[in-house]
Order: sequence, then structure tokens, then C-alpha cells
Amino acid sequence: HRVIKGFVAQGGDFVKNNGSGGECVFPGKKTGFKDDPAGLKVKLDARGMLAMGNSGKNTNTSQFFFTFGDMSRLTGKHVGFGKMVSGEEVLAIMEQCAAPEGDDSGKPAYPITVADCGVCGLNEPGPMEWVKRPGN
Repeated sequence: HRVIKGFVAQGGDFVKNNGSGGECVFPGKKTGFKDDPAGLKVKLDARGMLAMGNSGKNTNTSQFFFTFGDMSRLTGKHVGFGKMVSGEEVLAIMEQCAAPEGDDSGKPAYPITVADCGVCGLNEPGPMEWVKRPGN
């Protein structure tokens, strides 16, 4: 729903599709789930980092963003949970779809859809070490 050149591409609002919505996957957590302390330590200091979008402390729902560069100023404010390991060309194309300068909505010039996603390295140590595969 939002692409700002040199900053982020943000999405995940599958409720309203405009950035004002989002939904928590945990029952009874309508305002979002708490920030993961390990995730808050993930440095958002490079292009292609992946983190939760939020509206303040402990308000994580379904929104997330990719960074277009060093966004260290967001470290400690957003839960980092991944990084791109391939597909830089896709990130570059998304950035080219950024809203025109002066458009405060950040709405991309062209629709962007996440058609598929996945998780890599669940049992590797790091910020997501609390996530275990079934049977482990």
C-alpha cells in the first residue's frame, strides 16, 4: 500500500488495502501483538531488511516492510525478522513504482502483489530462534 523511494515498501494490510488496517494472527489481540525483544535488536541497516510495520510500541499486526537502504533509525522501533537473500531485481522494480514526490500517501504508481512467500532457516540461531518446526 506504500512505496517511498529510498525508504521502504510497506504492505500486509489485507483488511482495508490502504495501510489503515491489518489483523493480528493471535486470538484476542485486536490491537496487535507485543514487540519481540530479539527482533527489536535486529539492525535495519541494509537494503532488503524485513520488519513489522506498526503504529507504536506493541502494535504489530499483519503489516510489514522491506527497506530500500540503511534505516538504522528504525532499529529498536520495529521488529526485524528477516532479510532478502535473493530477488534484488524485484526490490529494485518495487522501488521504481514509488509514489511521486509530494504524494504523502505513498501509494505506488502501479499495483504490487505478494503472490508467494516462505520461511528459510527456522532452526538457525538468530532473532527467530523461538520459531521451531513441527516435531522439534
